[in-house]
Amino acid sequence: MSQFAVESWIWYGVTVFVIILRFISRLMLVKSVKSLQVEDYLMLLVLCFYTGLVVTLNRIEHAKTNLMAPGEEENLTPESIKDRVYGSKLVLVTEQCMLATIWGCKGCLLLLYARLTEGIKQQLAVKILAGYVVGSYIILEILYFAVWCRPFHNYWAVPTPNEQCSTATHHLIMTMVFNISSDILMMCIPLPLLISASLPLRSKITLVGVFSMGAFIILCATLSKVYSFKDRFSPEWLFWYVREASTAVCVANIPNCWSLVRRVFNLSSWTGSSHSKGRTHHYAPYGYGTGTHSRTRPTGTHKKSLWTSMTMSGVRKTESAEEIIKTDLEQANHGIPLEIWHQTSIHVTEEQPGPKESHEGATTIGPGRGA
Repeated sequence: MSQFAVESWIWYGVTVFVIILRFISRLMLVKSVKSLQVEDYLMLLVLCFYTGLVVTLNRIEHAKTNLMAPGEEENLTPESIKDRVYGSKLVLVTEQCMLATIWGCKGCLLLLYARLTEGIKQQLAVKILAGYVVGSYIILEILYFAVWCRPFHNYWAVPTPNEQCSTATHHLIMTMVFNISSDILMMCIPLPLLISASLPLRSKITLVGVFSMGAFIILCATLSKVYSFKDRFSPEWLFWYVREASTAVCVANIPNCWSLVRRVFNLSSWTGSSHSKGRTHHYAPYGYGTGTHSRTRPTGTHKKSLWTSMTMSGVRKTESAEEIIKTDLEQANHGIPLEIWHQTSIHVTEEQPGPKESHEGATTIGPGRGA
């Protein structure tokens, strides 16, 4: 077995394991397959394309294509032409699987970001970025199928009359530009939110580290194209393709695995509390958990005066089906998904009116988590 086959199947095993953990964790939270969300089904589709990618890459390693060095055309035989046509078709399938895998992972993360930013100003940036990602994928596909190589069957013609049908230089450049630019923009959305969240330093470092794995995806995307441009006949691009795709799939799934990991290892929540079956209350000013309210009655000697204070936090929240964290089974042992709160604090003071004071203008504020 070749070095590439060993590395690629190790990557595949680790990645599929992460995907399995994701769905176990999701089902533990939602309790039913019918309750899974759009991004969960999208990830299943991504898994299909990712599997196709790894399989075709391993086939391409031992195949020849219509990309030929000078002088090789003179040695073509009917049998070698047939083999090169088959290899060229594999390249076409591989490129489509790669695009679908990478952009599918972007879609899963954007759906996560949309839930994280619901109700706050960053959601507009998510919508704009989503439009950019979808638009870039459509543009790449239109250029690949209708512009770079015409007629289309020249992609597997041996020999091919158009260099772009064998080298795909223009396609690779466009893919690198859209891929890297969208990855950089996607990293700029969650990191400021996590850094500003009221979380323990250890939790911040962990979460920032997870979302910063996008930097490795960018590195892989860059190197795969560099090796393709530097040496068209080098197999190095195969290694970086599988590394980029595998890392992208892992990054898109790791945020959903925390609930399962926490239950198995009895770890503490991101807010610092331990996993327990009792009812506990957490205070998360801008982070993960539920809002709290307290009511105090100070003692005093004056029997006719009553002073009550109430503090309400987390007036508005956003919901997310992604359970990067899960608080202490606060209500009926159900996990609480990742929540980012837009904090508003209200302080209300009430005094019992004296005998000559009017009751007009009294204000009643009921308990609640949101407005």
